[in-house]
Formats: sequence, structure tokens, C-alpha cells
Amino acid sequence: MSETERPGRAVFSTAAGGLITRGDTEVLLVHHGRSRTWVVPGGKAEWDEAPAATCARELSEELGVPVTVGRLLVYNWMTTKAELFPGAAANPSAYPCHVFTFHATLAPGTEERIRTPDGELLGWRWWDLDQACAPGVMERYNARNLRAAHTALRGGGTAYLES
Repeated sequence: MSETERPGRAVFSTAAGGLITRGDTEVLLVHHGRSRTWVVPGGKAEWDEAPAATCARELSEELGVPVTVGRLLVYNWMTTKAELFPGAAANPSAYPCHVFTFHATLAPGTEERIRTPDGELLGWRWWDLDQACAPGVMERYNARNLRAAHTALRGGGTAYLES
């Protein structure tokens, strides 16, 4: 977008995801179809949708089961420095983006009913935090976000990140 095409005020997209844990170190991740990497479930906001509402909608769509969205764990300002998938920097709707990560929980007894949407996601599974953040599993900026969310959940705070 050229300087003359840019609006006077900042207009950026928003995305939200949910950190779902089991025990002290296991995290639920989904296998993203486009990037072929594992990510925290979540996605982009719809017009005028609040981040917590985005998180609830996206997790329900991606997992196919009810979730409860809790407190904010991470606010992450993402720019083209964070190459989240091949060609992302050239995608005008990818960046810059406000990314919110919330603590989320599955409704009791629903884990066995999780179903990911065909095409968009290739599946889901529980990961040990350290294994999930290993190179080749998650993209490094997503791994950094996951670690920050996990630390914030355990410590009671909220993290602020910039790419």
C-alpha cells in the first residue's frame, strides 16, 4: 500500500487465540493447513468483534466443542518481521495485526468430541510445552507467544510482545 493509499488513522486487523492446558505442561495445539506448523487455536476477528468474542468463536469453530474464555494472557503486536507462513509478508491482510491470547478451557467431557475443520486444520493434539516450541513444530514467533502465555498463566500476569 502506498503512502497516499494509507488512511490517516491506523487500521489494523485483530486475531485472538486460546491457550488450553492439561496439567502443568501440556498444551492443546492445532495443525495449521497453510503453514503446516502447529499453532494455538484461534483466528482473525470479524468486523467490530471484540478480541474475547473472537477467541470464543474461533475456538468453537476450530475445535467443534464449547469453550470458556478466561483472562487475557498475551497482547502481541505482529508485523512483517514475524514471517508466520510462506509469503505472509506479501499478504496485505496478514500484517500488521493485534494478536490477543486468552486462557481458555474445554467444557467438561468434550475432549473426545473435538473435530477440526477439513482443509483449514489438519488435526489437533496435546503437546508438552517444550516439545511444542521446538524448531520445526511451531514457527518461532508463535512459540515465543505460547511460552509467554504459559508463563503469564502460571504467574498471574499479562505479557506484552512485539515482533
